[in-house]
Amino acid sequence: MTPFGALLAFLVTAVSGPLAAAEFSWTSVSNKDSTQHGDGTFYGQQDGQDAQGTCSYNENFANTVKLPWSSGTDMTLALNDAQFDNGSGCGLCIKFRGTGAGLGTTPPSTTEWKTGFVNNRCPECAFGDIDMNAKGDGRWKVEWYAVPCNVADSSLRYDIVVSSYYWFSLVVSNTRVPITAVEVKLGGEWLPLKRTVNNQWPYYNTNGPWQSSFPMPIRVTSVTGETIEDTITSAKGGDGSKQFSAVGGSGGSGNSTSYSASAPAPSSGSGNASSSGGSGSSPSPSSGSSSPAPASGPSSAPAKAPSSDSSASSDGKMYIMDYGQCGGNALECGKGSTTPCISAPWPTAVCKSSGWTCNRYDDGLYQCQPAKSQSGSSNTNYAAVSVGGRRLLSGN
Repeated sequence: MTPFGALLAFLVTAVSGPLAAAEFSWTSVSNKDSTQHGDGTFYGQQDGQDAQGTCSYNENFANTVKLPWSSGTDMTLALNDAQFDNGSGCGLCIKFRGTGAGLGTTPPSTTEWKTGFVNNRCPECAFGDIDMNAKGDGRWKVEWYAVPCNVADSSLRYDIVVSSYYWFSLVVSNTRVPITAVEVKLGGEWLPLKRTVNNQWPYYNTNGPWQSSFPMPIRVTSVTGETIEDTITSAKGGDGSKQFSAVGGSGGSGNSTSYSASAPAPSSGSGNASSSGGSGSSPSPSSGSSSPAPASGPSSAPAKAPSSDSSASSDGKMYIMDYGQCGGNALECGKGSTTPCISAPWPTAVCKSSGWTCNRYDDGLYQCQPAKSQSGSSNTNYAAVSVGGRRLLSGN
């Protein structure tokens, strides 16, 4: 082989390896004998937890003290973009610790394993990296592996976070392990839903009206390959009655166990992921809440149009969940008489949560947002928050 040919072969091998691995794999990340390695950095309010994240698990229904999901969790995390894999890493629980190397003033413990919950993505993080939503400073080498979330005997939760006559968007939460597929049953037929990057599962009624289909059968498949059949009780969602089986010896209810994550204690090897450079606090991850609406969907009109400008609500209003799209001339505009393509809030759109208002999200979208002075886990700085990869403008 010529020197040029050898160099070319080396480059192809070097490039194809990481690319092939650049995705979420439960089998890989849950292997305790071969922990993941990367950089650990910090983001967030720096004075406490911020519950918001790209995965659409907002403080109203997911990853809060109201659900067992957060039990025993030390902090929420933003996962590197490759392993976040367009939402596949959402709902992942991990054990992590520092390996000693790094720069900064607050190194992670090298002896105590912390538990983190993935509710966000870090677009600028390299493969293996985690961005900790906690007070801290520096860039430190860490090792980590996935574990089942501590949901005990609780059930899955379903929330329809935005809806109109023409479509709804579903979030599945409180799962023992991340999920890979969701199907709903309408008109006697199982219909697969496609996950958006913000971990929502939209349904468009080009397949038929959905408002009168509750209780709605649903099938959810986990990363272990287990599928459970459950029920969405109402048009707002609600708690289900099923949970995935115990994995690696955890307690809980569910169907058959199709995967075991049991393995010896993790190794204490040093981190080997390449640093993206620099020290101090990491760049801000994609730390917003859920995206206002999925960016794609069927373009054909539904078989039946609404009789007025109202949505499914009987009072003529279209009630929008937190961070849902409530106006604008992009994404879901033009899909019905209640969602005109205008550079303003939609006339019948009303934010569901008290105190939330429809504000400008970017040049083409309006979004239901909390008051900027709202107390609680999130004191959102809108100028610094991105949602689904789109950065918010400052102000309204």
